Amino acid sequence: MISCVSGPACPIFPVHPRLEDISRLWVQAAESYSDPDSFRTNLNACIQSLRSVTWILQKNKSMIPDFEVWYGGWQRKMKDDPILRWLVDARNQIEKEGDLETNSTVKVSVLANWNEAPYMEFTVSPLLPTEAIASNIRLRNVSKSVRDTGILSVERRWTSNTLPNAELLDALAHASGFMTLLVKDAHDKVGIRTSFGEIPQPIDGRLPIMVSLSRYRSVYIKLSTGEFISPETKYEEFPNGIGDIAKERYNLPDFTRSNQLNPPTLYERAQQFFEIAKKILKKDGHHNHIAVLFLPNDQTTMLTLDLRDRSEKYLGFSRVAEEVERTGAQAFINICESWIAREDPSNPKQTPTDSPHRLEALTLSAISSNGEEYHLLARFEHRGGLIEIGPTQEAKGMGLSVLDPIRRVWAKQKT
Repeated sequence: MISCVSGPACPIFPVHPRLEDISRLWVQAAESYSDPDSFRTNLNACIQSLRSVTWILQKNKSMIPDFEVWYGGWQRKMKDDPILRWLVDARNQIEKEGDLETNSTVKVSVLANWNEAPYMEFTVSPLLPTEAIASNIRLRNVSKSVRDTGILSVERRWTSNTLPNAELLDALAHASGFMTLLVKDAHDKVGIRTSFGEIPQPIDGRLPIMVSLSRYRSVYIKLSTGEFISPETKYEEFPNGIGDIAKERYNLPDFTRSNQLNPPTLYERAQQFFEIAKKILKKDGHHNHIAVLFLPNDQTTMLTLDLRDRSEKYLGFSRVAEEVERTGAQAFINICESWIAREDPSNPKQTPTDSPHRLEALTLSAISSNGEEYHLLARFEHRGGLIEIGPTQEAKGMGLSVLDPIRRVWAKQKT
C-alpha cells in the first residue's frame, strides 16, 4: 500500500484512507469470489471507493500546484481507458439504479500431468456458489490413472454486461493500479516522498496480490476422494539471509555479507542451499518440501509446501508458478525428499513411488528465466536413528517436466 513520509500531515492525506479501503475491499471481493452474494457486495463497495479517489483529489485541489493542468493530463488518460470509463458508469448505476447485471462462466479442466490442461468452458447461473457447481460436474470416459492422481479445477469468471470482455476482479485491479499511480503522482506534485509498503514493487500500480488471479477464482477437487483441497503454503521472507536461529540450530555458515558484496550465480546458490538442506536433513531426520523464489530486488521468499501425494503436487506447482508470476521472480529453487528408482522396462508407466526397489534421496532443482537449469541429488539412508547421506550427483539441463508450469510463466512474460 502507498504511504508517504508526512503521514497525517500530508496535504492530500484524505485520499490515503480511500486507497486502503480499495485494497481491503478488493481482497474481500477476491476471497468471496465463489459466493455470488458476498462478491456482489464487495464488488459494489470497491467500485464506489475507486470512483471517490478523483473526487477527493478535486476537493483538495488547492493543495496541488497547477492542479487544472496537472489533472487535465490524467483526465485524458482516464477517458482513453475503457475500464475507467466503465467505472464511472458502473458507479452511477449502483448508486441510482441498483446492482450491475453480471454474467458467470466456469472453465473446467483436469490437472493430471505437468502440461497445460485442456478445458471446457460454459455459462452457469450467477446465483450458484462455485463449490456447488463443481460438486455437480460429472466427468465421463476418464481413465483410472487420471482418477487416481488428477485434480478437477473449476475456475469461475465474473463479467458485467456493460464490460463483457474484462473479468471483474481484474478490472478492479487495473483501476486500483491506475488510482495508485495517480495518487503517487499527486504526492510528487506536492513534493512529498512516497513508498509502496510491498515487496516487490507494484506492477503497473496494482499491488502484487492483484496479479495472477486464478487462485481466487478457482476451486479444486481431488478426483480420487471427491474432497475439496487447497494445499498449504507457508511464506517466509528472508531478505538478510538465513535467520540466526536456523544458523545456530544447523551450524550454518554466514554467507550473507559475501552474497551482498558479490551475488552468487544460480549454480552457486544451488550449491549453498543444497549444503544447508543436507545439514537440516541430518539434524531433523527429514526435510520439508520448500520452494525458494529469487526476486528482482534482491529479496528472497521461501514457500513451505505440504503436498501429500502426486495429485496435490500438480496443484502445488501450479500455485508456485502463480507466485513466480505475482512476485516477478527470475530464479527458482525446489528442494525436497524424493523417491528414486531405475526405470523398469516391463512397467514403463510405473513411478518411483510405486517401485519395490525405490530409494530415498534429497533433491534440488534450480532454474532461471534465462534458461539456466541445475539438478543436485544425494541418496540417503536411515541407520540407527541417524541419517547417512551419500555423495552429491550433479546434472545440467534435463528439462524436468515438473518445472514446466514455471517455465510457462516466464515464456508468457517474454511474449
